[in-house]
Amino acid sequence: MAWVGSVYVCFLLQPGAAQAQADPQALSTNLPVRLKDAFVTDPGAVTLQYGSRTTIEDDGRYSLRGGPALKFGLPGRIELSLAPFRQLGDASSVHGNLAGAELEWNLNQQSRHIPAFLLALIRDEPYGGGHQGPHYAVQGVATKSLGGRREAPRLGVEVAWTHTVGAATDERHGRWLAGIVWSRLLDRRTALVADLVYQQQNRRGHESDYLDVGFNRIVGRSLTLSAGLGPGLAQDAAAVRVFAGIKWTIKDALPWQ
Repeated sequence: MAWVGSVYVCFLLQPGAAQAQADPQALSTNLPVRLKDAFVTDPGAVTLQYGSRTTIEDDGRYSLRGGPALKFGLPGRIELSLAPFRQLGDASSVHGNLAGAELEWNLNQQSRHIPAFLLALIRDEPYGGGHQGPHYAVQGVATKSLGGRREAPRLGVEVAWTHTVGAATDERHGRWLAGIVWSRLLDRRTALVADLVYQQQNRRGHESDYLDVGFNRIVGRSLTLSAGLGPGLAQDAAAVRVFAGIKWTIKDALPWQ
């Protein structure tokens, strides 16, 4: 975790770094709900964030996944994200800590009839004890504003496939996630966000369905505070998820735009 703090301080001390105007409807994974949008960090900007997701299952067991992330805006609508995170708890889905690297490519800008599309490639490498092998994931995301103005509500769809190396015999080597997410502004600094998510669990024969609702709130110009809550549905009706996070974008932190 020390390298994250070192890089964080370097960016804060860099002369000439300016704050970017934050977008309260911008979504990252778990900030403030499970799904993200199809947009990336602007070229030359850096986003610093911390997010956590706690799941309390119907039998009282829990899992907590959280940690910092650094997101670098690269030319060509590409974003590189580095994110070590920890997994804690006594739930069956907890398999130790992971250090993640993610490359996201915003394939196109949205138009009047065509949504923005995002393709993401993810590798999570375990560290410490009590874990499976590496995780590889491919995500496809589409996001569309429901109107011609920046302030219009947005609708999005995400589909992801994750492969786990070294899964046990009673666990899936590959699993799917699919969901739909919606957001709208309550005022110019606050957005209401909701998603509906289906995902296969590590254990064979186990799936989860959640409805998550959360808020993004802009503080100052570039700091976003996030919080959300999600009850389980169907066989997960007694379970609940809690989200909390913070995100800060620094404009012109890198030598390209």
